[in-house]
Amino acid sequence: MLNWNGETINPKGDSVFGTVKPVAKEFGTFNPNAKKDSCLCLDNYYNYSQSKDFKLTGFILDKNNAPIEGAVILGWNENWSHSYHTITKKDGSFELLGSYPFYHWMASATKYTTIRSDINPDTAKVVNTISTIDLGNLKIEYLSFLK
Repeated sequence: MLNWNGETINPKGDSVFGTVKPVAKEFGTFNPNAKKDSCLCLDNYYNYSQSKDFKLTGFILDKNNAPIEGAVILGWNENWSHSYHTITKKDGSFELLGSYPFYHWMASATKYTTIRSDINPDTAKVVNTISTIDLGNLKIEYLSFLK
């Protein structure tokens, strides 16, 4: 985190071109476990693409059926060349909208396992004019080595 002005001596005693930017202090004092403020979520917060041609729905839960907020769900087209993603809401629910049928999906969350599968978009049901596949309750497990 250096700017293009002056010179800094690093901890090894080496001279580095530039001086430390004030933002560097934030990285040193950042606490990832600190209480977060509430999110000001815009209408398109969970599906910013605004696509409405295909949809995956479901819930991400832990092994005790507790919802996992902030889990990430990705969906790909048939050839894995394009993808969309979204995150789960407080209740663990998600709606992943795209402009093409999804053939592959993956779900995970920080400190949890990843699950993935393939789907056949021909099995989608039309719900409110959108071809939709409900993946149901998807369970991911807490990574045991983090306990």
